[in-house]
Amino acid sequence: MPDQIELIMDLKSADLARALYRAVEPDNRTAPVGVAITTHQEGTRLITVIDSTQRLQTLLATFNDLVETLTTVINVLEGL
Repeated sequence: MPDQIELIMDLKSADLARALYRAVEPDNRTAPVGVAITTHQEGTRLITVIDSTQRLQTLLATFNDLVETLTTVINVLEGL
């Protein structure tokens, strides 16, 4: 049975949401085998869904990598 995590982020601006979307776009295409990542933007909201048929640890590791990437991009952009 597949597992799923949904991450919804309400951000300060649509520009920030778009920048984050672009930053994680490559992850959507290069997820591990058995893992599907879809991200879309709705105004200031960024929504990511991770589906996995792999072990729960794989799903959690993918989620952690995503959050780490998003956090880094936010920190860099807010530092500008």
